[in-house]
Amino acid sequence: MIQQAEVNVIIVSFNAEKYIEQAIESVVNQKTNFLFTINVYDDCSTDNTIDIITNYTKEYSHLYLQTSKLNIGTFANLQKAVNECNAQFVALLEGDDYWEDENKLQEQVDFLKANRKYSGCAANSLVYNQSNASFADLYNNHLKTEYTLAELFSIPPFQIGTLVYRHAFLPTIPDEFKNTISNDKVVYTLLAKHGTIFCINKPMAVYRKHDISISNSEKADIIYAKHQLLYSIMKKQFASNYHKFIDEALYDHLKGYMITLITHKVPLKFLFLNFFYQWLMLKKWLTLNEYKELYYFSRKIF
Repeated sequence: MIQQAEVNVIIVSFNAEKYIEQAIESVVNQKTNFLFTINVYDDCSTDNTIDIITNYTKEYSHLYLQTSKLNIGTFANLQKAVNECNAQFVALLEGDDYWEDENKLQEQVDFLKANRKYSGCAANSLVYNQSNASFADLYNNHLKTEYTLAELFSIPPFQIGTLVYRHAFLPTIPDEFKNTISNDKVVYTLLAKHGTIFCINKPMAVYRKHDISISNSEKADIIYAKHQLLYSIMKKQFASNYHKFIDEALYDHLKGYMITLITHKVPLKFLFLNFFYQWLMLKKWLTLNEYKELYYFSRKIF
């Protein structure tokens, strides 16, 4: 009789040829007393990522590769991976990050088995600055022991690559979130509907920070619009007593957005017009793609 794996480890990847080996090695080297599978979901990489993963599937029978014929984006790739899980627990990892602790899976699964009130178990992580090839500080120097739903609408307190959760509490990710942003917030909040998330305050993974700036005003506009969509959907997903926490989180994003616009000296006429477009989108009188078309047209005018 073939024993069912207790944990599905999901690794999502896209053009990660420089990092995917370290990610996979950090998972295959886990020391556990239970079976687990490694399911790598690649989003149509155009570099050597797929070849590297394929070589690993030949060496490890519990490692599987799923590829996309087209680039479907980070949300759809993660959604597909989560929706196809069948184990009792699921662990997540992005293809450019890796696990630091060889006992990570064992410790987190043991904790969840012994403490059924928690929907998931995360941990702290080290931050590796790719630009200067050096470790910075911890991801969160003030990590709490546990986080309730009300605390997870804002800036994520831990990295998604540290999370192990009960599959029964997140069997699928709803399609409504597909045009939004922040996959980690979506996962954390949907999980926390069913129970608090516990955090182990020691680094069990490494988060690789790339030197990619999103501070320019055009990207800031699109990112803020996606956050508006995210939180409007969340208001439908969660009870009204959580709406004030959702509003506070959106307000934090608004403050950062306004600072970016002021820094880039965006014309006032365009600023008001852009907010009007975003309001139309929230009313569902514009799709996100229609908003983007109007946005870029207005940028040319102003």
